[in-house]
Amino acid sequence: MNIYTVNFSAKCPVNGLGIKYTLEVHTGVVLMAEDLRAHVDAIGEGLHEDIADALLDKFGGSQRLEAEHHGVHIKTIRPHLAHWAPPA
Repeated sequence: MNIYTVNFSAKCPVNGLGIKYTLEVHTGVVLMAEDLRAHVDAIGEGLHEDIADALLDKFGGSQRLEAEHHGVHIKTIRPHLAHWAPPA
């Protein structure tokens, strides 16, 4: 298991404020640090959840993306259990 952690910033598309993110990728493959850095540096803006989905598409593995959005801490886990429902 390889674990990669990177910090980056992107703008909120709603109000243009800068948001600082921390991404953690858990994977069984080797990721090039330069590729990871270049990709997150190219993220200009986006909603937290959309950024998380795009990062999963790009790098795979299991990912956690965290940020503070206007006093609200958001943590996304990908892949996620969006379609899970509790038993009736």
